[in-house]
Amino acid sequence: MKYYSYLEVVKHNKEDSCWILVGRKIYDVTEFLNLHPGSKQAILKYAGYNVKNSYIFHSKKAKKIWKKFFIGKLLKDELVNIKQIF
Repeated sequence: MKYYSYLEVVKHNKEDSCWILVGRKIYDVTEFLNLHPGSKQAILKYAGYNVKNSYIFHSKKAKKIWKKFFIGKLLKDELVNIKQIF
């Protein structure tokens, strides 16, 4: 498993490279942007942030889709530096 710093995650906040966090889990959702039913902007506005509350909101079916975009985890000691998005 790969581990990333928060500074690395926040660099991926554009349409051509879009990562999001759920707790310490990191997802590269770049390829999913145009497939998201709520529009790519619904994801892009949270790129680089912790979207744990949005993840909880999603259905079981949607959560299964998220799994294929998992790329690694945030370094353990960096979790306290993350802004939670509601």
